[in-house]
Amino acid sequence: LDLLQGLREDDLVAVLAPGSAQPRLVFPSVSSHREVSRALSELQCGWGRGDMLELVSDCLKREEGILRGVELHLFSDFQQSDCNLSSLLADIGADLQQRRGVLFCNRIARGRPGSCGFTEVQFMPPAIIASGSYQARASVQASENFSGANVIRLVQNGLEQGQASVELLPGESGKATLQGHPDDSAEGEVCGYLELEPDSFPADNRFYFSLQRLAGIPALLVGGNGARDTFFLEKAISPGGHASTLVIPRRMDWDSFLSLDIAEFSFLFLCNPQDLGQTALHKITSFAESGGIVAIFPGENQAVTQEVMRTFSCWKELSLEQENLDSGSNWNLILNDQSEAMSKSVAGKLSPPWKLPLRKRLKLSVPAGQVVPWLYEEGGAFALSARLGNGKIWLFSITANRDWSDWPVTPFFFVFMQEFIRNAAGARQSNLITDVGGVLPLSWPGREVEMHFELITPQGKTRNLLLQRPAEHAAFLISGFEEPGIYQLKAGGYQRSLAVNVPSREGQMAVFGTPELQAAAGKFPVCISETPAELLEQLSEQRQGRPLWPLLLLLAFFLSMLEVLFANIRSRQKQPPAKLQELLS
Repeated sequence: LDLLQGLREDDLVAVLAPGSAQPRLVFPSVSSHREVSRALSELQCGWGRGDMLELVSDCLKREEGILRGVELHLFSDFQQSDCNLSSLLADIGADLQQRRGVLFCNRIARGRPGSCGFTEVQFMPPAIIASGSYQARASVQASENFSGANVIRLVQNGLEQGQASVELLPGESGKATLQGHPDDSAEGEVCGYLELEPDSFPADNRFYFSLQRLAGIPALLVGGNGARDTFFLEKAISPGGHASTLVIPRRMDWDSFLSLDIAEFSFLFLCNPQDLGQTALHKITSFAESGGIVAIFPGENQAVTQEVMRTFSCWKELSLEQENLDSGSNWNLILNDQSEAMSKSVAGKLSPPWKLPLRKRLKLSVPAGQVVPWLYEEGGAFALSARLGNGKIWLFSITANRDWSDWPVTPFFFVFMQEFIRNAAGARQSNLITDVGGVLPLSWPGREVEMHFELITPQGKTRNLLLQRPAEHAAFLISGFEEPGIYQLKAGGYQRSLAVNVPSREGQMAVFGTPELQAAAGKFPVCISETPAELLEQLSEQRQGRPLWPLLLLLAFFLSMLEVLFANIRSRQKQPPAKLQELLS
């Protein structure tokens, strides 16, 4: 190998491969160049993230006081999204100056190839409700050198569900929506992927997904004055006595609500509450913070006041006052956030205008920046929503019965409540999608706080994990995702399918050019090669200009997924890529 053959026999060589299974491939440095060549030929790189600066700095410190005349070779495509260039060259340069060293930046990918990849995919609903269909809303980003049409395919359990075409301009993004239909006969999660047409970077052409199936979600309906406060709400949730969203409603009076444990429920609807004292407020807050969905409707009991609502941490600056209106006046609802998922779902099923005959309402307002998905065209919020711990709390401006309006007998009430439950039910379930190198919080059945898990990779390899969680209802933190695809997680007789994807930033394909590399290096000398010939020429000039001390040749392959081109090529080949062969031969 020319790069190694140019060294003296006693020159020392080390090889670092950040992001691979063995990042210190040859370290400490050795004088056996044959051993180095063999290690390079056998190197198997995956999709792992590697910190090149940290690894190189650590290795240089381990050789403190020993090395002089160091040559540091960085083989990378120097992507802007992945490389803190100023910090990298400044820190390494300062160290090399003390060692009378030279830094070589060797680019492994010439040009800026065109590519497009997924930047975001939303699933509505976020989980499969019964055997209902779902939508996959995909956003696709083109690199600066890509233009033209691309086709997105939705594949579920190996079968294509549909296609959508997206026109893309260089550096621009596009969106498409595809419809999926789960197999009623199948069990477990609904798994599959969205796929783009092949391009120069295949790694981000697929987005894997795993969606839970939901059944029997319990909802608690509490009426301050009995069933009259919850009658219409129950009919909207389970029309004809059948829960089309698989939410199972249960009525409860106010005293029972205050005295009983409600941890088993996923939804809490409080309609015309009797008294929102400390006991009730603590119960509501605890329920939401543990992941529950709370909806509060006012009423003639007049317990919903500004003072009470401000006790919730999310509404400390809430403005609220009761307002009497002209009898039977029609008020128009408008969407404040056209991109909000639930609002779009409602609008898709029942087009505006949405007119509500009102007699009384709560006039609601919050400071700018807080969530107000629905407004009255005449002014004021129709409903407010806010995160509270792991859950969410809603406050409506009108009652769930007919005391203040005829909203409960309109088609809009039925559609609104159906979509409210459908979207909230899916959103509160554990997410089963993460990125390579990510950590996935996952709820698991059982009371154990320590469990043994089996994690099966897309290639069929099994890893044993011993994991702990702080409490029996808390989530386990799952890690060990080293490549994209569908994983299987098993423990205690249960199994989950998990989807892992390449981080969306990997598809940006923007790299630092030679002028930017030189500018970042400042006064420190750096040799930049775009071709193997340039590298050999620079090596010759450097080695003829001054004698070499015992050499540490750090081939710092930035092989993590943060250096996508090289990582992708290496992950799919057993032999070193052609570019690397060319550089080293």
